[in-house]
Amino acid sequence: MSRGALATLALWAGLGGCGEEMLDTSQVERDIAADLAGRQAQVDCPGDVEARKGDTFECSVELRGKPGVVRVTQLDGDGRVRWSLR
Repeated sequence: MSRGALATLALWAGLGGCGEEMLDTSQVERDIAADLAGRQAQVDCPGDVEARKGDTFECSVELRGKPGVVRVTQLDGDGRVRWSLR
């Protein structure tokens, strides 16, 4: 886990069709990329992730031209996440 693996996110993308709150994954992308800034990272997360404690999802990452995967775990339903390179 990197030094910035615990990111606090309090932003929401809006409400889903079923009234579920959605995680602002564009903010997750920016935070991961910022933590990996010295490694020339590009991050792409799915855009339709419900905010739900304990749920996980994966983002694709490119580090210095090499593909990889970041596993993101939601710590609560308020946008706090932890991530790690796989």
